[in-house]
Amino acid sequence: MASEERIVKNLRYQLVLAVTLVLTLLAISAQASIVPRTLSYQGYLTLPDGTPLTAPVNMTFSLYAAPTGGTPLWSELHSNVSISNGVYSLVLGDITPVNLPFDAPYYLGTKIGADPEMTPRQPLNSVPFALRAGCNSGDMISCFTGDIATLGLGQVRAGVRTCSADGTGYGSCVGQVLPDTPADITITASVSTQVINGPAVTIRASVTNALGTPVADGTPVTFFATSGTLSATSASTVAGTAQVTLSGITTPKTVTVFSSAGGITTPVSVDVTFVSPVAVSVSPSAPLSANLATPVTISANVVKGTGGPVADGSTVTFTTTFGTLSATSAVTTGGVASVTLTGATVGSGRVTATASLATSTSALISFVDPNKPGAVALVASSPSGTTAGGGVTLTATVSPISPSGTVANGTVVTFSIVTGAGTLSAVTTTSGGVATATLSSTTVNAVSVSATAGTITSSPVSVNFIAQPTLAIVKLATSGTLPVGQVIGGITANLLYPVSGGLSIAATDIAGSGLGLGSLLVPNTNVAGSVNLALITTSGIQVGEFATLNFHVAPGSFPKAADFSLAAGASIIDATSTLAIPGLNVQVLSVTLQ
Repeated sequence: MASEERIVKNLRYQLVLAVTLVLTLLAISAQASIVPRTLSYQGYLTLPDGTPLTAPVNMTFSLYAAPTGGTPLWSELHSNVSISNGVYSLVLGDITPVNLPFDAPYYLGTKIGADPEMTPRQPLNSVPFALRAGCNSGDMISCFTGDIATLGLGQVRAGVRTCSADGTGYGSCVGQVLPDTPADITITASVSTQVINGPAVTIRASVTNALGTPVADGTPVTFFATSGTLSATSASTVAGTAQVTLSGITTPKTVTVFSSAGGITTPVSVDVTFVSPVAVSVSPSAPLSANLATPVTISANVVKGTGGPVADGSTVTFTTTFGTLSATSAVTTGGVASVTLTGATVGSGRVTATASLATSTSALISFVDPNKPGAVALVASSPSGTTAGGGVTLTATVSPISPSGTVANGTVVTFSIVTGAGTLSAVTTTSGGVATATLSSTTVNAVSVSATAGTITSSPVSVNFIAQPTLAIVKLATSGTLPVGQVIGGITANLLYPVSGGLSIAATDIAGSGLGLGSLLVPNTNVAGSVNLALITTSGIQVGEFATLNFHVAPGSFPKAADFSLAAGASIIDATSTLAIPGLNVQVLSVTLQ
């Protein structure tokens, strides 16, 4: 019996029809006090999770004079009671006669196997030759008004009746789920995406009852949509399904349709997305610049709102705010239609494509003169000048706006003083894209100058003017491309300067700088008008500045950058092989007056 006890300890007892009625009299006499000796009894047993019990169990029934406590007035054991889908039926008193007068209330207790007796006890009292239900206020008993054979199947469940406040009887059955009660509903749409103003979308709601089978024909189902028009707000089921249609959507949006039926308190829903018949996009999508008279291809990609390209031969209309289109309409191939736009004058415009009432965003096309100045680079021959000198040369290099263009000779370049006091030579024009001017000043100050060609202005350059320089600082550097795997190990060079230019220099006025800082630098200033330099490094250096020479300037002298040059024969050797490195030179990097 161990297995039986394990099963029954997890049972939950439900009295479905309560104690029903007297079926059999063991003895009938003419005396009115005779009461029945057997009771027909039917009940329903489930596991805690509501699953109906099917295995046979031992059941003990007892009658008491009180709802709790006390000693049984009558008791009877029924062994191996047969249970079908939770339902059992038996006759009380069939084994031990119920020899009680039934002149006072009785309470029926039920015990399963070796488990404690279930609570609460079921109240009984007697009317001559019959039994009726009695109760304590607030007591509850199970109830079910459907086919008892379906109880526990699917979602079919018993309800509860509650004893009235005066204890005269039980109320109506509440919470029961009858076999044909709508229990589940599923809603679907004939399509998940539809074009606006297109065919109506069919919405179907399939409803099943508590047994999991389709509900009876004619079961009403309600529908609600967040937008658009439903063909009906309620429909009846046929073979478990009710359906309506959704239409009247004129703008792209997502519509949610809800459905409910019977006792299903939470409605279900389905979404239908309505889209434009087509979507149009154009390329180029980013702004584009083109040369005058150069055709630019404009392509319109047209796709259906439900996905995929439109049919070949669909018409696309093009419009522009500038320039000339090769055609105002074109037909699609593979969903794409194309035209060209040409500009005869400088300007910009937007091209838009339209198909089936859908309009694209616009493509911005600008037409430019390829020879028009697009950039101006300005440099000064020296970062410094003297108030009594001959001025500093400014060179402006003008580049065209298009790589295929050429700046016309004679293009006017205007040099302008941005800050400071100075004087510029007259307006000049380009030759080979280059224009020059001379900047001078009689005032000690820094002068900033810019150059303008057309609508393009350079970044300013600054020249510092001084009254009488005392130093001319010359920086030397290597130039060219250093072969891969090689570094500079030694440099020899001869810097020339005018003997009569009021310049002087000693070995102590020369030092390594830039990349040459820390290297061994050996200068020779014994010959007037030249400085011989020899730089040696064991670690090797790259191409760039390597030495600084500080020339002393005599009063009344005003040296210029052009006064300094390098003699032919400079040598640059590799740090490893000590061989000359081809393609490298030594140059004057800068001349600064102080």
